[in-house]
Amino acid sequence: MDSSASAVLPGDHDPTPILRLRYQGSADRWAIGIYLASKDRYTESELPTSFGPKTGTPEQGIDHTFILYAGPSLHP
Repeated sequence: MDSSASAVLPGDHDPTPILRLRYQGSADRWAIGIYLASKDRYTESELPTSFGPKTGTPEQGIDHTFILYAGPSLHP
């Protein structure tokens, strides 16, 4: 089972793909893939090492992906 997330970016009207979660047999274990616009596909293998684990909960996938796209929060 796969699930993907999109976001409407400022100045755009259409959602932009952000990430894909691929079920790994447990509610706490999903493969996290980010969308690469340059290649028009999702990838798990090209995540930067700073991204963190390539599997985790959906919440971790969303948190890690948005930090990757937007940068770390300035507020703890």
